[in-house]
Amino acid sequence: MTPARSESATRFARRLSLSRGFSSWAVYVGKAIGWGTVLWMIGWVVVAIIAGAEVLPKFKHPISIHWLPIIFSSLAGLWLLFSASRSSTPPINLNGRDVYRLALTAEDAREVLDWPLWFARVFRFAVAFILGAVWTVIASYWFDIFTPFAAITLGCIAALTVDLEWLAYSARGTENTAARAWLNTLVLVVVASSVAGGVLGFGLASGFWNLNPLGLLPVGLLVLGVIGSRASLTAGYPPRFAAQSQILSTLRSMMLMSLVARSRPDPDQHRRLRDQLLGRVSSIRPTRSLPLPALDSSVLLAVAWRSALTMYRRPVFDQIGLVLQLAFVVFSSISTVSGVGGFLLRALALGFLLPRLVGPAMPIMSTPIRSSERSLGRTLPGLAIIGLVGVIALFVSSLLNYPLEPALLGITRTMLGLLLLEKVATWAGFASTGVEASTSASTLALVPAALLETFGVGSYTLTAQVVVMMILLLPTD
Repeated sequence: MTPARSESATRFARRLSLSRGFSSWAVYVGKAIGWGTVLWMIGWVVVAIIAGAEVLPKFKHPISIHWLPIIFSSLAGLWLLFSASRSSTPPINLNGRDVYRLALTAEDAREVLDWPLWFARVFRFAVAFILGAVWTVIASYWFDIFTPFAAITLGCIAALTVDLEWLAYSARGTENTAARAWLNTLVLVVVASSVAGGVLGFGLASGFWNLNPLGLLPVGLLVLGVIGSRASLTAGYPPRFAAQSQILSTLRSMMLMSLVARSRPDPDQHRRLRDQLLGRVSSIRPTRSLPLPALDSSVLLAVAWRSALTMYRRPVFDQIGLVLQLAFVVFSSISTVSGVGGFLLRALALGFLLPRLVGPAMPIMSTPIRSSERSLGRTLPGLAIIGLVGVIALFVSSLLNYPLEPALLGITRTMLGLLLLEKVATWAGFASTGVEASTSASTLALVPAALLETFGVGSYTLTAQVVVMMILLLPTD
């Protein structure tokens, strides 16, 4: 087969698979939601936006606009310069099919990457266009100015960030002179137009405050950015792009699945993927480890070692943040906020903390593990951390002449919440990092204190929490 026929066959197979995927998606949305319902919701959103614009107050004396050129020009210029400095990750990613099409076929890189680049431009343009339209409405009410070019200006600036990020990514560590030349040219034009907009009133972001046609300057910049991106693709694509596309696809799949399942993605797996994306060696060859348990150790010790190792390898700032968050939850028992408000605040703080104290999820294994050993093994390092921070909290309370009972209540309540998190996740089949499990566990951990305070026997709260903890530690399988 000739190269021309090979490229034609590859494009035909891609169009066929995309059309089938789109038709399947359209049928699914039509059956699951209904396209009539979608149109009805969009209509009501438009009505709500119009109604919201009508209730905006209109000032008798409009706000002065003398500061608008400086602020908008500076913000637009800084945004674009920040985009031009982002060279570690690409602004787009390919799915597995297009990655193989790019890496293993003889097709031109422009044929493969044009569609993802245009999709990213159109998406950012659409979001920014809506925000620019909102500014047009607000400006007419509060500043008494008519800015019809604001939506186009902001949309083109947002779309231009895609090209600046791609040129910066292509120019980093490669011999792509075209990308480097176009990037330098666009940066100079952005700086000059930003300064002109702030000093002269006509420049990069002038569409936000006047009707001059120079407000459409970002349209010309966007055209230059598109031409520059296509010119950079003539030299090929960066070698690291294919591998980073696979990692970005995995990260986005994790975020989508966590959104569907209403749970947080595994923070340790997410961090490892981010490290691989940025080329950090620590994700491949960790520099910190713990002594291996003996071969004849129990399953409980092995699971606890795995959880402790994951927590130990977390970044130092993440560990410091965990300790500070834990100290805040422990000392929140001393707070004078009571009633329903205090209950909700403590439950919210505890719910955010608990998923960070549990070990990573267990992979599917051929050897069965008892649920009690798995649950206790995943929580044992977290319980040890709570105990260590609790000892420090008791020492600080004694130095400051505070009563020790509130700190003890906070320590046992946090331990109880961690045990409840694993039990709820095991019994109900939730993910330990999910919203349902963390919310249920944090709420149930506060129930003993709330009930005993209601019946006027709050002095037994500490004993009740310890008793419930002992019950949860009993094996159930």
